[in-house]
Amino acid sequence: MEKTLTKEQLAAMLDGRSYRNEISLEECELAHASGLVAVIASSDDLVILHGAIHDDVDAYDGGRIELTRSGVFRSECHDANCSYFKRLRRKQEVDVLDVYWCGKCQGEASPDWEAKGKPTWSFRLPGVDVAEFSIFDPREDDEYFCRGIVFAVSDLKSSILEEIHDRS
Repeated sequence: MEKTLTKEQLAAMLDGRSYRNEISLEECELAHASGLVAVIASSDDLVILHGAIHDDVDAYDGGRIELTRSGVFRSECHDANCSYFKRLRRKQEVDVLDVYWCGKCQGEASPDWEAKGKPTWSFRLPGVDVAEFSIFDPREDDEYFCRGIVFAVSDLKSSILEEIHDRS
């Protein structure tokens, strides 16, 4: 029988790790098998999702990432004004991951950045239960680099495409 973890157990495993040594391949596989996603920042511009969703998103200076159970919700069109994606976007409900760089997300201040110890990166996923963990950067005198989160992918809204597939 394959071992599974809760989001709290995975967050506890990752807590206190060093930048660039945040999560092992085995832990990513275990997160995937457990239906969990660990959200970690990298460098000054990248957010990486490990586990049941595996993706990376450019988030220079913070931003918002739309998520469904199928993964990051984004257009595959080359044109940013794709009419097909705009129609799908009007119908698709998503959960929005707020990405904070130095306490700001698209100019908005984090409501709890100071209380969390002022990490360079932090995340909020309103409406979804998360477990948190801390990553430190030993290259920068153990700077508080990232306040990561773990969540269960089953707690996200389902994709319209999943719903269509489930009905057939």
